[in-house]
Amino acid sequence: MKKLIVLVLIISSAIYSQAQKEKIELNLSKGETYKLNITDVMSMNTPDNGQQNIVDIIFVYNMSCKVVDVQDSIYDIEMKIDSLSNKKKSNSKSDEINNDKVISKMMEPIIGKVFNLKLSSTGIVNQINIDSATLKVLPYTKKTIKEFFEMIPAIYTRSGVSIGEKWTADMKSYFGFFPKIKTTYELKEASNNYLIITGLANYNGSDSQNKSIPDMTGVTSTITSFIKINKKTGWIIDAKINQKAKGPVSSKNDKEKTNVNNQMTVDLEITFRDK
Repeated sequence: MKKLIVLVLIISSAIYSQAQKEKIELNLSKGETYKLNITDVMSMNTPDNGQQNIVDIIFVYNMSCKVVDVQDSIYDIEMKIDSLSNKKKSNSKSDEINNDKVISKMMEPIIGKVFNLKLSSTGIVNQINIDSATLKVLPYTKKTIKEFFEMIPAIYTRSGVSIGEKWTADMKSYFGFFPKIKTTYELKEASNNYLIITGLANYNGSDSQNKSIPDMTGVTSTITSFIKINKKTGWIIDAKINQKAKGPVSSKNDKEKTNVNNQMTVDLEITFRDK
C-alpha cells in the first residue's frame, strides 16, 4: 500500500510539472538598470571570378538599459551603449576592407549617448527615439535597429506555455539579411530561477519581399537559438543565435548593365549575456 501511494505521488508530480504553465514575459522594475553584452561574429565568403573573398567581422557591444517608467505593461527605457569594439580580417588586399577602425570611428558618436525606447512586456518595441544627427552616422536605419531589439524578445508569449510546448513567432528582418523569418520556439526547461527556450527557423529566399537588398532568390538559411532567461524578470541571462546561409546572390552591375551572380556563404553567431 505504501509503495502504491508513493507511485501515485510520483505520477501526480510528473503530470503537474508537465501541465504547469510558464508565462514568458518581461517583468522589469522601475528604477533598475539591466546590463547586456552582445557579441556578433560573422564570416562571409563571396567568391568572385574564382577568387575566395572571405571577410570575418567581430562586434562587441556593452549596453545599459534603465527602466525610467512603467505604465500598462509598457516599459519606458533609457538605453545606452557603454562601449563598442570591432575586429575585422579579410584575405582582400583592399585597405578599406581590412581597416577595422572605420566602423568603430563611425560608431563613436553614439557611445555613451542615451536612446529612449518603449518596450512592451511581450518584447515589442512600440517606439524608439534617435535624433536625426545620430542617425546620419549610424550604418543602420531606425527600422533595422528596432527589429534588432525585437530579435530575442520574439520569444515572449501572450499566454503561458508548458515544458515541451511549441509556439511560432515572425521576425520581419534578421538585421538586414533576411526579410521575413518564422521561428518555432520550444520551452525546454523551467526551474525556480530560469527558463530555457530553444528555437529553429528555416529561410527560403524565394519568398523574399525586401526590395532594398539584392535579389536573394535561391538563398537558404537555418537559424538555431538557445535562450536562457531570468524567470522573475524575463531578462536574458545567456543566449546564442547561430545562422548559416548559402546560395546565389545576384546584383546589378550598373556600369556594364548586367546581372552578376555570386555564390555566398554566411556564418553568423550572436551571443547575448547579462553582464
